[in-house]
Order: sequence, then structure tokens, then C-alpha cells
Amino acid sequence: MSNISFYHITLENQEKFACQLLEKCYNSDYKVLVRLGNEELQESLNKSLWTFAQKSFIPHGSSNDPDPEKQPIYITTGKDNPNAANVLMLVDVMDGIYDEFERIFVVFSGNDGAFLRQVEEARHKLNTPSNKVQYYKQNAKGGWD
Repeated sequence: MSNISFYHITLENQEKFACQLLEKCYNSDYKVLVRLGNEELQESLNKSLWTFAQKSFIPHGSSNDPDPEKQPIYITTGKDNPNAANVLMLVDVMDGIYDEFERIFVVFSGNDGAFLRQVEEARHKLNTPSNKVQYYKQNAKGGWD
């Protein structure tokens, strides 16, 4: 059974939200595979994780770094899972293997109609008796509905 949460970001930067969520995952001792849609976003998130929190450090690596199997958080555009992660975070991408993860976060922003249709299709496909699926959309006050 997977616990799958969709987060539709409407106000803030999706990278900032991803960093906050990754910090919570790291503090909960999860191993996370972060899959992104392109190399530019991968590099940007990698840099953001180094600088977003003043008081804490979130150990991580990307497909550009050595020893991916040792990383508690591994950032990639690929579909492999070299760090044997039990949590998958998808940022602005929907394709991937879902059944090997106990927890899945789908983080996306914007109102691209084609991408939102992909999200809806995935949400309905994954909404089975063996999965718990939740959908959150950021409201005008920054909270979640």
C-alpha cells in the first residue's frame, strides 16, 4: 500500500515547498528519491537544498555526484532508485514506477492544462483500495484545501 499526496502549488515557489518537505522526510529518517522533469530543475533543487535552511543541513546528492547509494536524498531525472529509497517525490513530472515506494509526493505548480490532465489521470489510476490518495491545492492564504 502506498500513501500518495498531490500538492498543487499556486502561490509560492515549488522548490521552496519541495525543500521544506524534504527536510521533514530527512528528519523522519526516510530515504527519498526525487525525480524531476529536466536537468535544469535538478540542478536548481540541488542548489536550493544547500541554502534554504539557515539552521540545518539536509544531506543529499544528485546524479552528478558519486556514491548515490549512500545518499539519504537522491535527486535525478532518471527512473533508477540507487539509494533504495522508500519515498518518491515527483516535481513537475508524472512518469515513473510507483509500486516500490511506501510514500509518494507529487509536487507541481502552474495551470498547464496538459500537465493537469496527466495529474488527474495519475490520481484516478492510483486511487485504488490498496493506496491512500490525497490531493491538496494551495489556497489564496497559503494554506491547503
